[in-house]
Amino acid sequence: PFELVDVAVRCKADGVMVDTALKKKSSFEILSLEELREFVENAKSKGLMTALAGGLKWEHLKAVKEIHPDVVGVRGLVCNGGRDSSLDINLVKRFVEAIKKN
Repeated sequence: PFELVDVAVRCKADGVMVDTALKKKSSFEILSLEELREFVENAKSKGLMTALAGGLKWEHLKAVKEIHPDVVGVRGLVCNGGRDSSLDINLVKRFVEAIKKN
């Protein structure tokens, strides 16, 4: 994924995203906290927006806030019964509050 930042710059993209294709593992199981932080910092230093997704769980939120991407993708986290079910407004509110919290 680290090459993606330079490719995005060359292609004049607005942003880059870390995500997982199969959702069997989270982004935090594939890349370390430091690798994810480096990805976001590198992209931002080159003027790109950043997004982080990929099987994120409640226990990842503290780390997500430390990494500080511009966008966080959390479909399964805010669905009642997993990513293939309906959004749950209470989980969405819980997520927003958790992200806002210091």
